[in-house]
Amino acid sequence: TSGNSSVLSFAQERLWFIEQYEEGTNAYHIPTVLELAADTDIGGIKYALQQIVSRHEVLRSTIVQGDSEHGIQIVHEEPLDIEEVELREGADLEMHLKADINRSFDLSSSYPIRVKFYRMRCGVSESVDRTVLLLNVHHIASDGWSGGIFQKELIGYYEAYVREDMEFSLP
Repeated sequence: TSGNSSVLSFAQERLWFIEQYEEGTNAYHIPTVLELAADTDIGGIKYALQQIVSRHEVLRSTIVQGDSEHGIQIVHEEPLDIEEVELREGADLEMHLKADINRSFDLSSSYPIRVKFYRMRCGVSESVDRTVLLLNVHHIASDGWSGGIFQKELIGYYEAYVREDMEFSLP
């Protein structure tokens, strides 16, 4: 299931060492929490996220111990696992978000990005009243500069999905 592998950069090696030493830490998580508008096409968001992960190998990589003390990045082809949870009225969204944001990444077995939709129903209506999206990326795969690129790509692919333009691609 792996496409290719490469040695980690010096910065990635440092973060991977800290992850190993700390046995999982939330210090390098980069969470983004978005409340989506009622008319947001969730399928479009999922499509856009899958397109981004398929474009950027670092987002679909795991890290294993190499022959020496260095880590090796293994690139996979499997799509991103996107979680969805339904919360009933009175559920503590803040508590759920905090727990998911702080849950450590196992960089040896899972991608350095996690996506979770929280759908909340309020009152007797069976329709979803609120949808909150949590994007949590490990710093080993992203930084402040690449966050802006991620956002632009998310918007670009989402808008293409809404226009039904499946030929859309980015350079």
